[in-house]
Amino acid sequence: MNPLGERIRNLRKKHRMTLEACAGDQMTKGMLSLIENNKANPSIENLQYLARRLEVDVADLWGEMSNREYQELLQEGEQLLKEQVDPDYNAWIEKLEPFLPKLTQGYESARLLEIYSRILHYLQLEGWQDTADRASAIYDDLNITARQAGMVLFRVNVLFAQHQYQEALQKLLNERMLIERQGDYIDALTKLDLDYYEAIMRFAVGDSKEAIRVMNKAIHYSKKERIFYRIDHLYRLAAYQAMNDKDQEAFYYYEKKLQQYSDFAEDNITKWILCFIQIHYVIDNDKDYTKALELINNALVEHVMDEVSLDFLRIQEGKALYGLQRYEEASEVFKGVCIHHSIHHPFDLSILYVKDAYRALCEQVIGNEKIAKQLVKIAKQNMQLMPDSPYKEFVETVYYQINKENI
Repeated sequence: MNPLGERIRNLRKKHRMTLEACAGDQMTKGMLSLIENNKANPSIENLQYLARRLEVDVADLWGEMSNREYQELLQEGEQLLKEQVDPDYNAWIEKLEPFLPKLTQGYESARLLEIYSRILHYLQLEGWQDTADRASAIYDDLNITARQAGMVLFRVNVLFAQHQYQEALQKLLNERMLIERQGDYIDALTKLDLDYYEAIMRFAVGDSKEAIRVMNKAIHYSKKERIFYRIDHLYRLAAYQAMNDKDQEAFYYYEKKLQQYSDFAEDNITKWILCFIQIHYVIDNDKDYTKALELINNALVEHVMDEVSLDFLRIQEGKALYGLQRYEEASEVFKGVCIHHSIHHPFDLSILYVKDAYRALCEQVIGNEKIAKQLVKIAKQNMQLMPDSPYKEFVETVYYQINKENI
């Protein structure tokens, strides 16, 4: 592949243009000379400008990508998806965009399009849907079931993040049926992904019976195939549902399974989740608020938590303080709880939405009746779209209690 500068020079000479004429009024003759001598890289805007001046497409100006360049772009894109601290998406996008029209076939093209669509969506830029369609079409042609399913889950999770739970579930079921009808082999990891997301989405719309069936099917399949992929997520779901159902035997069983997994995998996230559900259980089921505060203090020492995890812990701290009748302290703790924009599942949202109902109870005891009514109204409004759960029932009870007492 000839360097970019040489191609620009050759095209300029072919059009019998001087440096000054080609540079026009958008760039200097000196800058164009540096670009032609491969001593400077043009911005995407300058590249588009030069392509117009030379009457070619930007992709033609770049030329064909070599296999090495495909691999480099792909590796950079894969790394961007993994990075969590200030990834430079725009630099990668600028490198890729000139070649987009030529990404029409092959796994590398499909994967580059997929990564591009995911980044566009993350940056809230237009065009991600059409790009995702192109990636999906190539995966379909190649019969790569795992990547087909990956694109389905990407689109489904976009709907889920918009809290369109029913639409997300229906799209997942429809697309899964199409994949399974094709008769292609579905690998174990893809099957577990599909089962896991179907379970959490059925829980999200309140279809607990079917969600439990799918969840148990996935757990059984995972054990049968001796595959640990997703097993920690499935055990978390099962433990949470056992708490909702007040099924002590099932809760202890899945708590033990999570403990075994965290010991085996040395997984810090699972250790934190295990710690959280134990605190949750001690408060909601055992009503041992003093022990709960001890566990919370230990958790702050033993676990490194981000702000999202801290907010879940603050909810439990506030509930424990309320149970100990330390109402002013509890109200301040609940006041400090935030609901992060990354939280979308009704299970998680319901845990957090009770904060205003508990704070309303605290303010009522303190004597702030007006504030109590305002807070419990917020809690009730937030819970309206959530499926039935002990949290929703609690908010309804508190709403009725506070409003009845103020009639």
